[in-house]
Amino acid sequence: MEASQTLEAFVEASPAALVCVDSVGIVTLWNPAAERIFGWSAGEVLGKPLPTVPERDWEQFREVNASVLRGETI
Repeated sequence: MEASQTLEAFVEASPAALVCVDSVGIVTLWNPAAERIFGWSAGEVLGKPLPTVPERDWEQFREVNASVLRGETI
């Protein structure tokens, strides 16, 4: 199995919710465990803002996300 196929199988089979967002908080990965845990399907969230962050907290989320991307410790 190629490394990318192995990684994809791991993501799909993981019992933990695996969620990735881009630099502005747009969901780029939402595995089946995330669907079960949070209740939204991948089709509902991919390409959209992370639904687990309330609108009132987006400013703070973006700041924390930017810090992480710069390699800062939170």
